[in-house]
Amino acid sequence: MSDFKQTHTNIAERRFLGSMLKLLRPSIRVSIIEWAETYRILTNEESHHIGKFDCNRIPALEYVYDCLHNRFIYTIVAMKASQIGWSELTNNFIGWAIHTNPCKIQWAFPGREPSRIYSREKLKPFFDGTKVLRDIINIGVAKESFNYFKFAGGFLKLTTLGAIGSSKTSSIPVIGVEEPDDVKDDVKGQGDTLENVKRRQETFPIGFKKLIFGGTPTDKDFSRVESGYNQSNKLVFKAKCHHCEDLIELSLKNLKYDDYQDRYIDEIYGKSNPDTAYYECPSCLNVWTEAEKVANIAAG
Repeated sequence: MSDFKQTHTNIAERRFLGSMLKLLRPSIRVSIIEWAETYRILTNEESHHIGKFDCNRIPALEYVYDCLHNRFIYTIVAMKASQIGWSELTNNFIGWAIHTNPCKIQWAFPGREPSRIYSREKLKPFFDGTKVLRDIINIGVAKESFNYFKFAGGFLKLTTLGAIGSSKTSSIPVIGVEEPDDVKDDVKGQGDTLENVKRRQETFPIGFKKLIFGGTPTDKDFSRVESGYNQSNKLVFKAKCHHCEDLIELSLKNLKYDDYQDRYIDEIYGKSNPDTAYYECPSCLNVWTEAEKVANIAAG
Protein backbone atom coordinates (compact mmCIF):
# COMPACT_ATOMS: atom_id res chain seq x y z
CA MET A 1 0.00 0.00 0.00
CA SER A 2 2.84 2.38 0.81
CA ASP A 3 4.41 1.79 -2.61
CA PHE A 4 1.10 2.62 -4.28
CA LYS A 5 0.79 5.87 -2.34
CA GLN A 6 4.32 6.87 -3.26
CA THR A 7 3.60 6.28 -6.97
CA HIS A 8 0.28 8.10 -6.71
CA THR A 9 1.92 11.25 -5.36
CA ASN A 10 4.96 11.20 -7.63
CA ILE A 11 4.23 13.24 -10.77
CA ALA A 12 7.17 11.86 -12.79
CA GLU A 13 6.17 8.27 -12.10
CA ARG A 14 2.52 8.97 -12.92
CA ARG A 15 3.50 10.48 -16.27
CA PHE A 16 5.70 7.47 -17.01
CA LEU A 17 2.91 5.02 -16.21
CA GLY A 18 0.51 7.10 -18.30
CA SER A 19 2.83 6.95 -21.31
CA MET A 20 3.17 3.17 -20.88
CA LEU A 21 -0.60 2.74 -20.78
CA LYS A 22 -0.91 4.71 -24.04
CA LEU A 23 1.14 2.00 -25.76
CA LEU A 24 -1.62 -0.48 -24.87
CA ARG A 25 -4.42 1.55 -26.43
CA PRO A 26 -6.21 -0.03 -29.41
CA SER A 27 -4.92 1.01 -32.84
CA ILE A 28 -6.86 3.74 -34.67
CA ARG A 29 -7.99 2.47 -38.07
CA VAL A 30 -8.66 5.51 -40.21
CA SER A 31 -7.45 6.70 -43.61
CA ILE A 32 -5.29 9.80 -43.91
CA ILE A 33 -8.14 11.73 -45.54
CA GLU A 34 -10.55 10.68 -42.77
CA TRP A 35 -7.97 11.62 -40.15
CA ALA A 36 -7.37 15.08 -41.63
CA GLU A 37 -11.08 15.87 -41.98
CA THR A 38 -11.82 14.58 -38.46
CA TYR A 39 -9.01 16.11 -36.42
CA ARG A 40 -7.64 19.13 -38.32
CA ILE A 41 -8.99 22.62 -37.73
CA LEU A 42 -7.18 25.22 -39.85
CA THR A 43 -6.33 28.53 -38.20
CA ASN A 44 -5.57 31.83 -39.93
CA GLU A 45 -1.91 31.18 -39.14
CA GLU A 46 -1.97 28.12 -41.41
CA SER A 47 -4.34 29.16 -44.20
CA HIS A 48 -6.87 31.76 -45.31
CA HIS A 49 -9.37 28.84 -45.50
CA ILE A 50 -10.02 28.55 -41.76
CA GLY A 51 -12.15 25.83 -40.20
CA LYS A 52 -12.32 22.07 -40.70
CA PHE A 53 -9.84 20.68 -43.19
CA ASP A 54 -11.38 19.70 -46.54
CA CYS A 55 -9.30 17.42 -48.76
CA ASN A 56 -11.71 18.01 -51.66
CA ARG A 57 -10.29 21.51 -52.13
CA ILE A 58 -7.47 19.87 -54.10
CA PRO A 59 -9.04 16.81 -55.81
CA ALA A 60 -5.82 15.82 -57.59
CA LEU A 61 -4.16 14.94 -54.28
CA GLU A 62 -6.82 12.35 -53.37
CA TYR A 63 -4.86 9.66 -55.23
CA VAL A 64 -1.62 10.66 -53.53
CA TYR A 65 -3.36 10.24 -50.16
CA ASP A 66 -4.44 6.74 -51.24
CA CYS A 67 -0.87 5.83 -52.21
CA LEU A 68 0.48 7.19 -48.92
CA HIS A 69 -2.06 5.11 -47.00
CA ASN A 70 -1.23 1.91 -48.94
CA ARG A 71 1.52 0.25 -46.89
CA PHE A 72 2.69 -1.82 -49.87
CA ILE A 73 3.52 1.25 -51.97
CA TYR A 74 7.01 2.00 -50.67
CA THR A 75 8.09 5.07 -52.68
CA ILE A 76 5.99 8.16 -53.43
CA VAL A 77 7.42 10.64 -55.97
CA ALA A 78 5.72 13.95 -56.75
CA MET A 79 6.94 16.04 -59.69
CA LYS A 80 5.10 19.22 -58.87
CA ALA A 81 4.83 22.97 -59.06
CA SER A 82 4.81 25.23 -56.01
CA GLN A 83 1.70 26.21 -54.04
CA ILE A 84 -0.34 23.07 -54.81
CA GLY A 85 -0.94 21.97 -51.21
CA TRP A 86 1.98 19.52 -50.97
CA SER A 87 3.04 20.72 -47.50
CA GLU A 88 -0.50 20.25 -46.16
CA LEU A 89 -0.59 16.75 -47.64
CA THR A 90 2.72 15.76 -46.03
CA ASN A 91 1.66 17.38 -42.74
CA ASN A 92 -1.52 15.29 -42.78
CA PHE A 93 0.54 12.15 -43.41
CA ILE A 94 2.94 13.01 -40.57
CA GLY A 95 0.08 13.79 -38.18
CA TRP A 96 -1.77 10.60 -39.11
CA ALA A 97 1.40 8.53 -38.60
CA ILE A 98 2.16 10.11 -35.20
CA HIS A 99 -1.41 9.63 -33.97
CA THR A 100 -2.29 6.20 -35.39
CA ASN A 101 1.01 4.43 -36.12
CA PRO A 102 3.84 6.12 -34.16
CA CYS A 103 7.37 5.34 -35.35
CA LYS A 104 10.67 7.05 -36.19
CA ILE A 105 10.19 9.71 -38.90
CA GLN A 106 12.87 11.76 -40.65
CA TRP A 107 12.06 14.76 -42.88
CA ALA A 108 15.05 16.03 -44.84
CA PHE A 109 15.71 19.43 -46.44
CA PRO A 110 18.45 20.80 -48.74
CA GLY A 111 19.66 23.21 -46.05
CA ARG A 112 19.20 24.25 -42.45
CA GLU A 113 17.24 27.42 -43.21
CA PRO A 114 14.50 25.64 -45.25
CA SER A 115 14.02 23.22 -42.35
CA ARG A 116 13.69 26.15 -39.89
CA ILE A 117 11.14 27.89 -42.13
CA TYR A 118 9.13 24.69 -42.53
CA SER A 119 9.17 24.07 -38.78
CA ARG A 120 8.19 27.65 -37.89
CA GLU A 121 5.62 28.35 -40.61
CA LYS A 122 4.12 24.93 -41.34
CA LEU A 123 4.82 22.29 -38.71
CA LYS A 124 4.54 24.21 -35.43
CA PRO A 125 1.17 25.86 -36.26
CA PHE A 126 -0.08 22.46 -37.45
CA PHE A 127 0.88 20.75 -34.19
CA ASP A 128 -0.45 23.60 -32.03
CA GLY A 129 -3.77 23.68 -33.88
CA THR A 130 -4.38 19.92 -33.86
CA LYS A 131 -5.42 18.88 -30.34
CA VAL A 132 -4.75 15.14 -30.70
CA LEU A 133 -1.15 15.94 -31.66
CA ARG A 134 -0.68 18.77 -29.18
CA ASP A 135 -1.62 16.37 -26.38
CA ILE A 136 0.98 13.73 -27.24
CA ILE A 137 3.99 15.59 -28.71
CA ASN A 138 6.88 16.74 -26.49
CA ILE A 139 5.12 15.73 -23.27
CA GLY A 140 7.48 16.52 -20.38
CA VAL A 141 10.16 18.08 -22.63
CA ALA A 142 11.87 20.93 -20.76
CA LYS A 143 12.86 22.89 -23.87
CA GLU A 144 11.28 22.40 -27.28
CA SER A 145 13.47 22.08 -30.37
CA PHE A 146 12.60 23.29 -33.86
CA ASN A 147 13.93 20.08 -35.45
CA TYR A 148 13.11 17.29 -32.99
CA PHE A 149 9.65 16.27 -31.76
CA LYS A 150 9.24 13.36 -29.35
CA PHE A 151 6.12 11.27 -28.82
CA ALA A 152 5.33 7.85 -27.38
CA GLY A 153 6.56 5.21 -29.83
CA GLY A 154 8.88 7.37 -31.91
CA PHE A 155 10.02 10.84 -32.96
CA LEU A 156 10.00 13.28 -35.86
CA LYS A 157 13.41 14.65 -36.81
CA LEU A 158 14.05 17.45 -39.32
CA THR A 159 17.48 17.08 -40.90
CA THR A 160 19.74 18.80 -43.40
CA LEU A 161 21.05 16.75 -46.31
CA GLY A 162 23.87 19.22 -46.84
CA ALA A 163 25.72 17.51 -44.00
CA ILE A 164 26.75 13.86 -44.28
CA GLY A 165 26.05 13.27 -40.60
CA SER A 166 22.39 14.12 -41.16
CA SER A 167 21.89 11.70 -44.05
CA LYS A 168 23.80 8.83 -42.43
CA THR A 169 21.70 8.26 -39.33
CA SER A 170 20.15 5.26 -37.62
CA SER A 171 17.58 3.07 -39.38
CA ILE A 172 14.34 4.96 -39.91
CA PRO A 173 11.19 3.46 -41.49
CA VAL A 174 9.53 6.70 -42.69
CA ILE A 175 11.59 9.30 -44.56
CA GLY A 176 10.54 12.36 -46.51
CA VAL A 177 12.80 14.53 -48.68
CA GLU A 178 11.82 18.05 -49.74
CA GLU A 179 13.18 19.43 -53.04
CA PRO A 180 15.77 16.67 -53.64
CA ASP A 181 17.09 18.44 -56.75
CA ASP A 182 18.50 21.16 -54.48
CA VAL A 183 20.53 18.62 -52.48
CA LYS A 184 24.26 18.26 -53.14
CA ASP A 185 25.22 15.32 -55.37
CA ASP A 186 28.08 14.28 -53.12
CA VAL A 187 29.03 15.44 -49.62
CA LYS A 188 32.69 14.97 -48.66
CA GLY A 189 33.13 11.99 -50.96
CA GLN A 190 30.43 9.96 -49.20
CA GLY A 191 28.33 9.37 -52.30
CA ASP A 192 24.90 10.54 -53.40
CA THR A 193 23.03 11.99 -50.43
CA LEU A 194 19.62 10.69 -51.52
CA GLU A 195 21.01 7.18 -51.89
CA ASN A 196 22.52 7.46 -48.40
CA VAL A 197 19.07 8.30 -47.08
CA LYS A 198 17.53 5.27 -48.82
CA ARG A 199 20.09 3.00 -47.16
CA ARG A 200 18.67 3.95 -43.77
CA GLN A 201 15.63 1.84 -44.69
CA GLU A 202 17.34 -1.31 -45.95
CA THR A 203 16.55 -3.28 -42.77
CA PHE A 204 12.79 -2.70 -43.12
CA PRO A 205 10.71 -4.93 -45.43
CA ILE A 206 8.09 -3.57 -47.83
CA GLY A 207 4.98 -2.83 -45.82
CA PHE A 208 6.92 -1.33 -42.93
CA LYS A 209 8.66 1.60 -44.60
CA LYS A 210 7.85 4.64 -46.71
CA LEU A 211 10.04 7.00 -48.77
CA ILE A 212 8.40 10.24 -49.92
CA PHE A 213 10.07 12.90 -52.01
CA GLY A 214 8.62 15.71 -53.98
CA GLY A 215 9.87 18.83 -55.70
CA THR A 216 10.14 20.89 -58.83
CA PRO A 217 12.56 19.51 -61.47
CA THR A 218 15.56 21.67 -62.21
CA ASP A 219 18.03 20.48 -64.88
CA LYS A 220 16.37 18.19 -67.41
CA ASP A 221 17.86 14.66 -67.52
CA PHE A 222 19.72 15.35 -64.25
CA SER A 223 16.71 15.74 -62.00
CA ARG A 224 16.18 13.27 -59.13
CA VAL A 225 12.49 14.12 -59.15
CA GLU A 226 12.12 13.57 -62.90
CA SER A 227 14.13 10.36 -62.74
CA GLY A 228 12.02 9.04 -59.86
CA TYR A 229 8.81 9.97 -61.66
CA ASN A 230 9.94 8.24 -64.88
CA GLN A 231 10.56 5.05 -62.90
CA SER A 232 7.08 5.19 -61.35
CA ASN A 233 3.64 4.39 -62.77
CA LYS A 234 3.46 8.07 -63.86
CA LEU A 235 0.08 8.78 -62.31
CA VAL A 236 -1.33 11.99 -63.84
CA PHE A 237 -4.49 13.81 -62.77
CA LYS A 238 -6.76 14.92 -65.61
CA ALA A 239 -9.51 17.53 -65.55
CA LYS A 240 -12.78 17.11 -67.47
CA CYS A 241 -13.44 19.77 -70.11
CA HIS A 242 -16.94 21.22 -69.71
CA HIS A 243 -17.16 21.75 -73.49
CA CYS A 244 -16.07 18.44 -75.05
CA GLU A 245 -16.01 16.32 -71.84
CA ASP A 246 -12.57 14.94 -72.69
CA LEU A 247 -10.16 14.25 -69.83
CA ILE A 248 -7.32 16.75 -70.13
CA GLU A 249 -3.91 16.75 -68.46
CA LEU A 250 -3.23 20.18 -66.98
CA SER A 251 -0.07 21.04 -68.88
CA LEU A 252 1.77 24.32 -69.35
CA LYS A 253 1.68 23.55 -73.07
CA ASN A 254 -2.00 24.48 -73.01
CA LEU A 255 -1.45 27.76 -71.16
CA LYS A 256 -1.63 30.60 -73.67
CA TYR A 257 -0.53 34.22 -73.21
CA ASP A 258 0.48 37.33 -75.11
CA ASP A 259 3.84 39.04 -75.20
CA TYR A 260 4.41 42.40 -73.54
CA GLN A 261 4.10 45.37 -75.85
CA ASP A 262 6.86 47.88 -76.70
CA ARG A 263 9.56 45.17 -76.30
CA TYR A 264 9.15 45.20 -72.52
CA ILE A 265 10.94 42.33 -70.74
CA ASP A 266 9.85 41.46 -67.21
CA GLU A 267 12.46 40.40 -64.65
CA ILE A 268 10.50 37.22 -63.82
CA TYR A 269 8.26 36.48 -66.82
CA GLY A 270 10.47 37.74 -69.64
CA LYS A 271 8.41 38.67 -72.70
CA SER A 272 5.32 36.74 -71.50
CA ASN A 273 2.52 38.81 -69.99
CA PRO A 274 0.79 36.80 -67.19
CA ASP A 275 -2.16 39.22 -67.14
CA THR A 276 -3.29 37.89 -70.53
CA ALA A 277 -2.84 34.20 -69.71
CA TYR A 278 -5.70 31.73 -70.29
CA TYR A 279 -6.07 27.95 -70.49
CA GLU A 280 -7.08 26.32 -73.77
CA CYS A 281 -8.46 22.79 -74.07
CA PRO A 282 -6.18 20.91 -76.49
CA SER A 283 -9.09 18.75 -77.70
CA CYS A 284 -11.72 21.34 -78.62
CA LEU A 285 -9.61 24.55 -78.39
CA ASN A 286 -12.19 26.23 -76.16
CA VAL A 287 -10.97 28.63 -73.48
CA TRP A 288 -11.48 27.94 -69.75
CA THR A 289 -12.14 30.76 -67.34
CA GLU A 290 -10.66 30.48 -63.84
CA ALA A 291 -14.03 29.38 -62.42
CA GLU A 292 -14.48 26.84 -65.20
CA LYS A 293 -10.98 25.48 -64.60
CA VAL A 294 -11.76 24.91 -60.92
CA ALA A 295 -15.04 23.17 -61.81
CA ASN A 296 -13.33 21.03 -64.46
CA ILE A 297 -10.71 19.90 -61.94
CA ALA A 298 -13.43 18.96 -59.45
CA ALA A 299 -15.13 16.91 -62.18
CA GLY A 300 -11.87 15.22 -63.23
